[in-house]
Amino acid sequence: MPTFRRVQKARPMPTARRCRGRRWDVPAFAALAAALLFALAAMAQAPGEEPPIPVNTGLPERVIRIERDGVELARFTVELALTAEEQRIGLMGRPELPKDRGMLFVHTFDHRPGMWMRNTLIPLDFLFVRANGTIAAIVHDVPPCPPDGPCPAYVSPEPVRMVLEILGGVSRELGLQPGDRLVLAGAEP
Repeated sequence: MPTFRRVQKARPMPTARRCRGRRWDVPAFAALAAALLFALAAMAQAPGEEPPIPVNTGLPERVIRIERDGVELARFTVELALTAEEQRIGLMGRPELPKDRGMLFVHTFDHRPGMWMRNTLIPLDFLFVRANGTIAAIVHDVPPCPPDGPCPAYVSPEPVRMVLEILGGVSRELGLQPGDRLVLAGAEP
């Protein structure tokens, strides 16, 4: 008659624990907990200390012209804000902006963007630009938002494809107006 040996049920690996029927991998859980604690510590700040203001760096640049009836009125070197994150940060944290520089927010579809000045240190002009390059509207000399309190949004009066931000007062100084045309230098017809 054959003899049968009793087979012992396999035990979980020593690195695993059971909790209410679920198996927890201890090293993976410890790594997750450590990552969470590190993230929380990074977000913590000393009382009264302001979080750092994000700043866009290394964005691609292009030269643009603004024309009226084929006559150049202005030329700017602009940084291109192409992604949602680059557009969210915009010109935040910049202590100055030369008169011939700016940032061009390029969207993939027409919509009515709302621009704001949270963490922006200098006044700006917003030029809302249609897909065909014509300026739909200009908001002049938008002041930075106060550190505490409301920060209004400046919304385009119609769907546009781009928004050009330049130093506050420059568009008025140059006589720019709705109907003028933004042209990428080197991309003329």
